Amino acid sequence: MERTDFIKNFALGYELQISAKFLYDGLRDLNCINKYDDIENIFGFLYKTSVGIERLQKIAYILLKNPNQDEYKQIEEEIITHSTVKLQFELAKLTSIQLNAPQIAFLSLLSKFYKSCRYDRFNFDTTLHKERTLFIRFIERNLNKKIVLDEPFVDFVTNKERDFFGRIIKGISEKYYEIIYEQATKLNLYTYEIDSSSKGIKIFFNENERSGLQSQIIDEQIAFKELLIYLINTNDKNPFIKYLKSIKPLNIDPELIQDYLVDILKGEVPQSLIDEIEEIYSDNSIKCNERIEELSCIGNIHCCFDSEEDGSI
Repeated sequence: MERTDFIKNFALGYELQISAKFLYDGLRDLNCINKYDDIENIFGFLYKTSVGIERLQKIAYILLKNPNQDEYKQIEEEIITHSTVKLQFELAKLTSIQLNAPQIAFLSLLSKFYKSCRYDRFNFDTTLHKERTLFIRFIERNLNKKIVLDEPFVDFVTNKERDFFGRIIKGISEKYYEIIYEQATKLNLYTYEIDSSSKGIKIFFNENERSGLQSQIIDEQIAFKELLIYLINTNDKNPFIKYLKSIKPLNIDPELIQDYLVDILKGEVPQSLIDEIEEIYSDNSIKCNERIEELSCIGNIHCCFDSEEDGSI
């Protein structure tokens, strides 16, 4: 196999899965945005999404240009950019697969963010909240909505906004994946292949047409809730369930459980829960090392529970 084919087939194949990881993590941050003053998660959403889409664009561009060894150095120079708008402009010259107006507008948002917001707070003339301003203006223009930032009446981000972004990102990522699939197939390469454990399965093969990629987060939350309800209520018996029930529960404050689950369903273990557990562990009646050893078996891929009645591991 020639060096360039090795790069296109294997190196870019890994990059495809990395791009999906960035997009998935960006959606996670979007799901964590509660109010429009949440700078941390707005930044995370825009940053990770822009990196994910940029990498997808560069994979598609290299495959479409299909450089040989002598041409590859020139390709390396051509993709030295973080502008998703510029990269889309170049892709549009090479393929009939095109983006629609909202998708192009979103690429423009990402390009502005990447150019002017990534390091803005390090600058002497920083405006402090530039990414929030871009994020809000994009929503106001595209969803015909006026967003309030005046304390204490800061508007909440709703599922309508999350669905809106989910549909746009789904549309963009699917079209770029389509380019990658078609071009790789023409070149007899397998760049498009996705490992079953990769986030690429959730990004590129999401079939929900109504709410786009945001549906993936909703499906995950539903699945977790169902598992939680099952574990609390089940009368089923197997070695693992018997092991779980053999561990004496801590006296966690039941009034705080709903608050804890709000964060856990966003993919975050709340610090308040960690603090409560640490406080309980400080009780001398608890043998912390032994308990942590017991807990280490839960969700551990290296621990196998016997099928025998005693439930040993």
